[in-house]
Amino acid sequence: MRHLPKWRAAVDALFLISIVLFLWPLDPWISSIPAVLWVLLQLLVAPVQRRWAAWPMLFVLLLFSRSWWLNQMPHPVAAQDGVLVAGALLAGACVAPQRWQLLLRLPLLVLPLLLFEMGAKPWTPNPLAGANQGGYLLGLIWLLAIAWFRQGNQPHLQRVLAGVATALAAVMVWQTGSRAAFVAAVVSAALLWIQQGIGLGQVCKRGFLLLGFGAAALAAKQLLRPSSTGIPGIDLSSDTGRLAIAQCYGAIPFSGNNRFLYGVGFDRAGEFCSDPINGGVADHAHNIYLQLFASSGVLGVFGLFLLLALLVQAWRSAAPVMDPFPLVAGQLALLYTLIQGFLDLSLLHWPVTLVLTGVLLGIPLSWHRASDNQFTQI
Repeated sequence: MRHLPKWRAAVDALFLISIVLFLWPLDPWISSIPAVLWVLLQLLVAPVQRRWAAWPMLFVLLLFSRSWWLNQMPHPVAAQDGVLVAGALLAGACVAPQRWQLLLRLPLLVLPLLLFEMGAKPWTPNPLAGANQGGYLLGLIWLLAIAWFRQGNQPHLQRVLAGVATALAAVMVWQTGSRAAFVAAVVSAALLWIQQGIGLGQVCKRGFLLLGFGAAALAAKQLLRPSSTGIPGIDLSSDTGRLAIAQCYGAIPFSGNNRFLYGVGFDRAGEFCSDPINGGVADHAHNIYLQLFASSGVLGVFGLFLLLALLVQAWRSAAPVMDPFPLVAGQLALLYTLIQGFLDLSLLHWPVTLVLTGVLLGIPLSWHRASDNQFTQI
């Protein structure tokens, strides 16, 4: 980013502004403007060797600009969601490695602002966006705080600030009552912690510690706020409805008319499955993978597989040379996105969540330089 040495900080400030506007009790569509604008500017000033990919993606995003500026995407799931995630991922890949230290800390600045707005559980940071949407975004911020806290060789004051941010984010995610966000964040952090253990003995030891901690936490939760079933985290009316709608979406690709190959379309999936849940109507699968399979068929699933294969390859290439903070943050974000996708669709619908997710997924591509100067012709 040597092209923007003077106003680079102002560009990155858009990243923070979009999150603040989304989590503050304002019309959520306002937050889409700085979020998408950050992606557009990042692609515009991409390094020369990456403009062959960045500028065509910029062209595609500009074609869809009306959808994001005016929030005119078909809801709750639209093909434009995938376009924006891919654009944000490529924008993240164009971030210079040295910028991540600041860029990953910026979202944490929203925590002290929300502290004065936080209410009793279930707390919805922005009622116009929804508790699960706010919880998903706060879950990502919680993992960024954890990654910062785990960074070694940092001043004592920064360590304390990282610990405070971690605690604040954890409380806020809990207060939203979003089970998907809380479970995905905890499991992601636990998996990475176990994976970093050395040897089978360490893995088993950490696994037992996590099980003990989880049992104690669930017991405390049940004591303070009992569930209707007596089993912590279980809500029969909600969970039964989610299972029913998921079963319906899972059956769509096998219902004929070549739906297994290319699905029924993102704009029409809700016409095939719509079940009442808690006084409302569920018109999406509450599962990204089922939603993708039903809407775009096996071709869409294959596209997702290619994206994941690219990210795995990038991580293998970049991990040995990455800084600890973005290394942990990127791995946590990948795990969180994959796990949360089984539990809800909170990643989709709003540009802010799409952009933040895509940018964090693009972290390893920022270090992955193998394809910049080497091209294979086939």
